[in-house]
Amino acid sequence: MKTLKKVMSKDLHIFAKQGWTSAEVLDYYGLKTMEELLDIIKRVSHSEVSFFKKAFEKNDKMKKRQNAPQKKATKAFDTFAQTEDILMEEAIASKELETPIAVTTNTVACMEFLLKKEQRLSESQFELENSRKQALAKRNEVFTVLKYTKCELEEILEKVSSMATKVEELQQQFDEGTEVVEEFNKKIRDTRKELQDVRGKIAQMKKVSIFLYSSGKIEIEGAEKPSIKEEELSRMFEETLNNTEVEALTVGEIKRVCPLLCMVKKYLEKGIEPELYFDSSKLEDYYNSWRAELATIV
Repeated sequence: MKTLKKVMSKDLHIFAKQGWTSAEVLDYYGLKTMEELLDIIKRVSHSEVSFFKKAFEKNDKMKKRQNAPQKKATKAFDTFAQTEDILMEEAIASKELETPIAVTTNTVACMEFLLKKEQRLSESQFELENSRKQALAKRNEVFTVLKYTKCELEEILEKVSSMATKVEELQQQFDEGTEVVEEFNKKIRDTRKELQDVRGKIAQMKKVSIFLYSSGKIEIEGAEKPSIKEEELSRMFEETLNNTEVEALTVGEIKRVCPLLCMVKKYLEKGIEPELYFDSSKLEDYYNSWRAELATIV
């Protein structure tokens, strides 16, 4: 719990010695109950909780004893004043003031009474006017804050309403966008499937068969024989010699297989996977090894 001032044991000892009551201490620290104060004292000085509780209770009792006679005297005075006012008002209204002497005496007494009453009423009215002025000032302060807060609330509500409308518009746009995306997704799926079918048909139509004979003769079915440049053959020959799988082949077999490898690369660049046929198992084994290695590179 938060207090207006820091609770210190030194201050509490001073308050206890000066005769402060529980109410005065609570008001000083801005607390409502003695239990709150005792709870704070426990954290500040646990061993003195009982001492301070008894000290302030003792001060409370002493204060009550001091105020008792004063209250009685004030009550008696108020009763006497009320009685005096009533008697005086009755005397003013009565018809007993008939003789000149009685009239003079009672008139003076009545005048004194009325003057005192006027003074009391004037003082009372002055105090009431001041109290009303303070109440009006406080009410005006509250009204100013109320007016400002109300304006803030109206701005917030207007902003919330505007944001709610914007959220609805954005949600509608998002939903429409989702529908458009779904339409594109469906079209893409359909197009992809159709593309695969077309590519399959193209592949069937582009089916190329290559026959390599031990003599070095190469026959091609389903496509034209690609032209191979001399530098391409030389580069392929060097690459083949550096391949570890070529050890089982003779130099003549290497020279016969290199044009085939160049042709296959040409077809692969066009997206055509040719079918190979060999009359030599050695050349077929090397080609399969070369093709597998080429697939990992691509």
